Amino acid sequence: MDEKCKEYRNNTEKAFKFFSKMLAYTVSPYDLKKTIEETNARLVDVRAKEDYQKGHIPGAVSIPYDEIDSSIEALDRDVPTIICCYNSACLLGAKAAVKFAQNNFPVMTLLGGYKTWTEDLHYAVVQEE
Repeated sequence: MDEKCKEYRNNTEKAFKFFSKMLAYTVSPYDLKKTIEETNARLVDVRAKEDYQKGHIPGAVSIPYDEIDSSIEALDRDVPTIICCYNSACLLGAKAAVKFAQNNFPVMTLLGGYKTWTEDLHYAVVQEE
């Protein structure tokens, strides 16, 4: 482990700031329903349209990542947005969150994305016909 990592890991103030920010901008699948109810947030699925149609989290709206720029103006900026992507290794959620934040939307990401929701926790999904 390099010296910089040791320095950071032993700095409780930096750890507090990092994890506080992480919690502020991340919603766990366990807390998703409660967060949506408490904040009236919208859940935006940024996966490809075909993947959304195969299955998505109930209540999610499909705005594929490539369509955000052309769709974002139609959305209410006062509504907090929770972004859902494929999985914890997918950066589409973070990239989409950047776009939403740049356009003055309060935004969070769903921890673990669709894969955690379906495969790890086995929560219900909606399929398009």
